[in-house]
Amino acid sequence: MNEQFSIAGKVAVITGAGGVLGGSIAKCFMEQGAKVVAVDIRQEQLDKRVEELKAYGEDVIGFFGSMASPLQTPISFITQRIPSVS
Repeated sequence: MNEQFSIAGKVAVITGAGGVLGGSIAKCFMEQGAKVVAVDIRQEQLDKRVEELKAYGEDVIGFFGSMASPLQTPISFITQRIPSVS
């Protein structure tokens, strides 16, 4: 892949990651070397997805909640765990 379009080492926040589409997107990003923050409002599906994604690397964390909730909560969660995000 062209370096200009590489997402390796970048952080991707994937909403709906517990579902089919969000989970597929998260998997593709991880296969390309991105760090993934998987977000979902369904705790059980989120936990399963995070475990599945760990097969592609350890650079995945789950966030149980909604991006529609006060935005500071997900942003604080992400910046505390991935200091390179600002």
